Amino acid sequence: MEPRILIARTPPLHPHDYDEILLWLKQQHPALVGYFDVCAMPHLLPKDAPYRLLVQWLQDPLENLDPRAYHQALALEADCDARGIRVVNRVSRHENLAKSETSRRLREVGIAAPRIFKFDSHEDLVEAVAANAIPLPVIVREDVSHIRPFHVVHSVGDARDVPWDTFFRPVASEFVDVQSLDGLHRKYRCITLQDKILSSHLQISEGWETRYHYRVRNLMSRDEEIAYVSEPDPYEDLMRRARAALDVEFVGIDYGVTAAGEVVIWEANQHPELKNSYDDLAYRNFSNDRVFAAMFCYYLGLAGLEVPVRLERQASYE
Repeated sequence: MEPRILIARTPPLHPHDYDEILLWLKQQHPALVGYFDVCAMPHLLPKDAPYRLLVQWLQDPLENLDPRAYHQALALEADCDARGIRVVNRVSRHENLAKSETSRRLREVGIAAPRIFKFDSHEDLVEAVAANAIPLPVIVREDVSHIRPFHVVHSVGDARDVPWDTFFRPVASEFVDVQSLDGLHRKYRCITLQDKILSSHLQISEGWETRYHYRVRNLMSRDEEIAYVSEPDPYEDLMRRARAALDVEFVGIDYGVTAAGEVVIWEANQHPELKNSYDDLAYRNFSNDRVFAAMFCYYLGLAGLEVPVRLERQASYE
């Protein structure tokens, strides 16, 4: 039986946030589609499973988002290990990407990351702020998830107002100022595929919170983002070190650069958003195409399957 690659996801199978990646493969390289099977949790491997590779397309932190699927995914990984099937994006590595663990791992190898302060209760946070036991301001945020609300704490009153019970596992993150000399804030994202580093996107905002809905959208930001994603990430050696410290293969790394030129890594995401835009941001879609191609090059290579020359070229900066 011809060797294949299994991609595991959580239900519902459709729609799924990575459907666009599979559609890209079908449109760009239909001859490769037959190498890939897609399953949803729970999934049991047949006795004669032809797989050489299991790819976990599972949102971190799965243990919090879907505990049942998390344990099912662990069982699938264990079965693959017993059969000699290689596994990438292991759910057992999701904890490495908690903000507190990411910060610890990066800082241990000399990479700048915000210090994370943990508290057993809301009252402990308030007491720490009142006693000047932590440097202010801090950002109270979720330790183990993404795209969750931030709460900036400048004072005891701010600390009391934090909606502590709305978090899975709240932590206080050191505020690091990365405002550029022009007064703007920039968040860069690169994608790692083992030691291959790909520039993904750049968000520029007037305030420190550089999320999608706060981004500056003008000709300057457009030209700067195109320039960033058109070339290899300028800090790719540092990003390789960061990926190795986090002990993951595929991850999106968000970082900023201080006015003094120090790179500060904010967080890492094992299931980064990879979607094309269909509005005024469509100019950057070519960088997603590069990432999609690189992902399939990586999977085919790990499985010992031939990588088409055209796919390799699409994964490059040519």
